[in-house]
Amino acid sequence: MKTIILILIFVLTATITISAHEGKEHKKTMSGAMPDTITIVGRDTITINGKAVNKLVPEQEVVEMKEQEFILKPGEQMFSHLHNKIVHFPIALTLAAFLFSLLNIKKQSPCVAQSIKILLGISLVSAISAYFTGNFQLTPFIGEPKEWLANTHR
Repeated sequence: MKTIILILIFVLTATITISAHEGKEHKKTMSGAMPDTITIVGRDTITINGKAVNKLVPEQEVVEMKEQEFILKPGEQMFSHLHNKIVHFPIALTLAAFLFSLLNIKKQSPCVAQSIKILLGISLVSAISAYFTGNFQLTPFIGEPKEWLANTHR
C-alpha cells in the first residue's frame, strides 16, 4: 500500500509545470519581427500596416462599429435552455451510484447502500425533469432543418 501511495505522489509531483523562460529575460531581435504590410489602395494611396502614408491624401477618420454592450441577466439565463443544463446529471449520478455499488460489493456498508439509493433517487428526478424540459424545448425546432435531431433525442 505504501508503494502505491509513493508512486502516486511521485506521478503527481513529477507533472509540476515549468515555465518557458525559467525566470530569464529574453530580448527580442529584429530577425523574428514581422515585416510591414504594404498595400496599394488606389493610384496615389499607399498603406503601411493599414494606415495611409501618402501626404497628398488626407487620412480619413476610422468609424468603428461599436458592439452593443452585453448585459448579463443571470435570472433569465439560468432558466433558458434548461434541458441542456440538466440532461447530463442523470448520467453522471447513475454512474456514481454504479461505482459506489462496486465499492460496496466487498464490504457491505449500510451507509454506502443508503448513498446509492439517494444518488439513484436524485438521478430519477433529474431524468424526469430532463425529459419534460426537452419536450418544452422542442417547439422551436418544428419545421426547421434540425427537427430530425430533436426527434432523435426523444
